[in-house]
Amino acid sequence: MNSNNILLCGSSSFAAKGLDELLSQNGYNVITFNRGSEACRNNAVTGNVTEINKNKFLTVSPGTVINFLLLKGDSVDNNVLYIKSLLDFCRQKKVKHLIHISSISVYKSNCKLINEKAVIEKDPAKKGEYGAWKVAVDNYLLSNPVEGLSVSFVRPGFVLGKGLLNPVVGNAFRTPWNKLLLYGTGKTIMPLTTHTVLHQSLLKLVGIEEQEKFNIYVIVDNHSPVKQDYIKTCSELFGISEKVISLPGWFWLTAGFFGDIADRLVLKKNLGLYQKFYNATRKTSYDSSITEKELGLNFNIDWKKELYNSLEKQELNTLGLGALLHDLGKMKVPNEILNKPGPLNDYEYALMKSHVPRGVEILDNTLGIPRAAIEVARCHHERYSGGGYMTGMNGDAIGLFGMMASIVDCYDAVTSDRVYRLGIPAHEALTRMYEWRVKDFHPALVEQFIQCMGIYPIGSIVELENGAIG
Repeated sequence: MNSNNILLCGSSSFAAKGLDELLSQNGYNVITFNRGSEACRNNAVTGNVTEINKNKFLTVSPGTVINFLLLKGDSVDNNVLYIKSLLDFCRQKKVKHLIHISSISVYKSNCKLINEKAVIEKDPAKKGEYGAWKVAVDNYLLSNPVEGLSVSFVRPGFVLGKGLLNPVVGNAFRTPWNKLLLYGTGKTIMPLTTHTVLHQSLLKLVGIEEQEKFNIYVIVDNHSPVKQDYIKTCSELFGISEKVISLPGWFWLTAGFFGDIADRLVLKKNLGLYQKFYNATRKTSYDSSITEKELGLNFNIDWKKELYNSLEKQELNTLGLGALLHDLGKMKVPNEILNKPGPLNDYEYALMKSHVPRGVEILDNTLGIPRAAIEVARCHHERYSGGGYMTGMNGDAIGLFGMMASIVDCYDAVTSDRVYRLGIPAHEALTRMYEWRVKDFHPALVEQFIQCMGIYPIGSIVELENGAIG
């Protein structure tokens, strides 16, 4: 066993990205492990996670294991099976320290103050899917100590950082009218932290040589916002919705109560809706001062700035990728139809329209294409009134990226020269699109597009009142 060796499990997960580089920069030899077929390239190992203890490429004996791995979409039993295998690996390699990335969602529902001394839930069934995985794994680790192994439970809040896919996941739902409905009450605290804070905390933990058998660390900004302020800021910064709706706690509890009765009568099972809704309405405060003091760190963050930085470039990159690939399906449309100088008959027009589902199929089967980028290809011929294709969806159901793509695609189509007609001037195109708003496009987005382009976009030739041309 070499204390300088670190095994980082789940290095490709959002919360772990960049940690391997930070540890390497600080003199540690990092081996990463992720799900996949059994293989090894340099220090990157993949394999069956529930048999990590049998992976032939994990020959190094690490002093510390940092575990981010979570089998999302899998059963509680399989998540426990993975941890059981990981503990066996630690036993075989005589690992001294296991740092397990847990979650603040493991605490009991009636817990009013969450800190390092708070009591965690014992029954996974009292939690939602994510919480159930975390509760089951934490309890297994606590119930199955390994001789010579210290286990540190790191329980961060909602992590903000580059690569964040959905800032409202688990906390709000989008309605068909482009509104966000808060899950639970808006007065509950939204506990936040960042990539940087989490990774600096882990770097400190790795450097601690002597640990107790079990150690608890809570990583949360003690001044985190209430949920309604957080979701409202998400909406304002990124145009996620037009309005945020918050319902009172009694509504959720009543819905959960009658929902459980209906479940028992109709489905003959108990989905535990009341308990889950109760969890979402509880008023809890957070105090990570013990962890801050022990690690010598300050967990305070500028959450609005961190939220903006988390999504700004990624959103633009995803939208740009979708725009570049939105007409990919035209590769599957015969050239004689694409380049036909006259009108298309019904059969030919149907073939032309097929470029949308064909493009979506190609992108769906291509690894690494974000879902939001695929939605650009899917929705760029949809119309606000429902008169478009490929599904005929209408209004805000089209989605922000789809509505933006339909505007830009239309502008490009009417201003570009085609084999069957010449393009129209930019100012004329913008005038027509303004007239088409509401019927074909989201009115506010069309107006924003016109403001961005200007009435006379760069490259336009105009004649001034004095006769000058430029």
